[in-house]
Amino acid sequence: MFFFCSYNVVMDLVAEIIGIVGIIVSILSAFFQNKNSLLMSNLLYNFLCLTSYLLVGEYLSTILVSILIVRSLLFYIYSRKHLKPNIYVLFFFCILIIVASIFLWKSWYNIFMLMSSLLGSYAVWQDNIKIFKCGMLISSICLIFYNAFAGVYSYIISESIYSSFMILSIIKLDIDLKKQKVIENGENIVAKVNKENSIDQSKPLDAKQPIESVVEAQAGVEEEGKTQVEEEKVQVEEEQVKVEEMQVKLEENQTE
Repeated sequence: MFFFCSYNVVMDLVAEIIGIVGIIVSILSAFFQNKNSLLMSNLLYNFLCLTSYLLVGEYLSTILVSILIVRSLLFYIYSRKHLKPNIYVLFFFCILIIVASIFLWKSWYNIFMLMSSLLGSYAVWQDNIKIFKCGMLISSICLIFYNAFAGVYSYIISESIYSSFMILSIIKLDIDLKKQKVIENGENIVAKVNKENSIDQSKPLDAKQPIESVVEAQAGVEEEGKTQVEEEKVQVEEEQVKVEEMQVKLEENQTE
């Protein structure tokens, strides 16, 4: 009896230690922007989860995470070859997850694990990085509830930290996209101005139109373009400051 109790304590302790490693992996993966890197970190994180759930006797979670490991590995291979899995491959894994959940259902809170698995499957299947991150964020929130009821407490911390950093990562991704849009808009405006200038220069001047008015019109177009670019840059910088303030608050909360 004593040996059995000691064995359970040791297994729980090992599961918590693995969960700490999972925290590190989740923090690093939150800021990846490349799909291959995201899939590889997801694969490693699922392997750590598999080990922890097996040690604490959560067999439904063990089976589901095993399916997710095969899924992530297959999608990673596709991604490395710059291919996208057929939608029927996604349906196959979703049906497999649902069937496994039905046969291995243990308690009502298993619904959180099922939702997390299905959302995560769609997120890693599609190619949009922002949708990937948003899908994994919702999946992570589901896992927070599941791990709370399953008693895998280290993964509550892991998923909470992962969710926090994923929110910051999504905001940062939005800022980067806006910066890219500002650059593209600036290039388009410059191209438009240059095109109008070249057209105006190629046309003969109207005798009734003073040369000064032509110059003023060209200068007005250029000034309008510069003003628009500057306004968009200011908006991006303001959002960047907000993200940095949120990150500082998050680090202060972790320190406390």
